[in-house]
Amino acid sequence: MIRTNLQRVMMLFLLALLLSAHGAMPAQAQEDGESPNPVGVEAVFRAATDALNAGDAEGNMAFYAQDAVSVALPPPPGSTGVTVGYDAMLEATKEFVARNLHTEFLDFHANGDSATFTALLTEDVFTDLGVAPIEFSGTTTVQNGKIILETWVMRPESFARFMAAVAAAENKALVQRLYDEVYTGGAPDVLGELVAPDALAEYEASVTEMQAAFPDLAVTVDHLLVEGDQVVAVLSFTGTPAGGEPITWSQVDIHRL
Repeated sequence: MIRTNLQRVMMLFLLALLLSAHGAMPAQAQEDGESPNPVGVEAVFRAATDALNAGDAEGNMAFYAQDAVSVALPPPPGSTGVTVGYDAMLEATKEFVARNLHTEFLDFHANGDSATFTALLTEDVFTDLGVAPIEFSGTTTVQNGKIILETWVMRPESFARFMAAVAAAENKALVQRLYDEVYTGGAPDVLGELVAPDALAEYEASVTEMQAAFPDLAVTVDHLLVEGDQVVAVLSFTGTPAGGEPITWSQVDIHRL
């Protein structure tokens, strides 16, 4: 089940908004070897993005300095949102490739070695949540033909849509666990993890009653529909009452989270 520390994400989100508003942070790259062919901040950054869109992590990283810094907010899964140095960025880039990241620039405005841009990003996390593409704003700085800094900040409208989708996914996962682990799996002790204290007794009574009437009770979750703080579960039950024949029935439950 996805769990998000909303307060931490918002603090990082505000930090990156400041970065975008005030331009790129100063940095100095010490780089050995020849620079890639493209010159100018836009040409270099677009060439790096084209390589990433093509699934070429090493080709993408050929355009980055050894001490480059990347800031992405909210943080991608499994990340703090700040990646420093070539090796760490290469590993992160390989993860982006594995999640089918694709970037489409909406605009790009260069000013000397730095630039601001907006872009649409599609990747598996956004697609799975049903919110792709997501719009980002960002900045980049290029020195000696290499990217030394980039920031990617999810736009406020997209951030709100993304967080709503994350919350819906969390609620769906919690309700799915209720039927898989408690009703079908016969583990009523799990209820304490899933149900608020003031509703726990009611859920325990329901589970006990159902499992006593149908010892072989099994539930299939056909659909989970999220509306605000409610999850509507469309269910198929099967079970055999004592001394009877197996029966199947449909049921709709509404849970408030």
